Amino acid sequence: MGSLQAECTAGVPQGPQAVNPCFLQGFTTPALASCGTANVTGTGNYQGCVEAVKKHLLDKTAHCPVEPCSFDGTYQPQVINYNHIWRYSLYMFDGTYQP
Repeated sequence: MGSLQAECTAGVPQGPQAVNPCFLQGFTTPALASCGTANVTGTGNYQGCVEAVKKHLLDKTAHCPVEPCSFDGTYQPQVINYNHIWRYSLYMFDGTYQP
């Protein structure tokens, strides 16, 4: 987003542009930027997408104020190991049900 911010402050005439390696090549969508609406265009770059997700979403090196943390410094309570698995299939909740 650094380049998008630079375009916002530079006042690019056609509006700020950004690329997203996780979007399909050629896919374009508007996105909110600090200076209005920006156009984000996909490049369809799998390896670039993997690196972007690791860097921006799964940062294991981020400061962890309350341990344990899962990623990006987010607290993650420990999972209790009961040595068995609960599995639910085709669970549906209908808020309109009245007994």
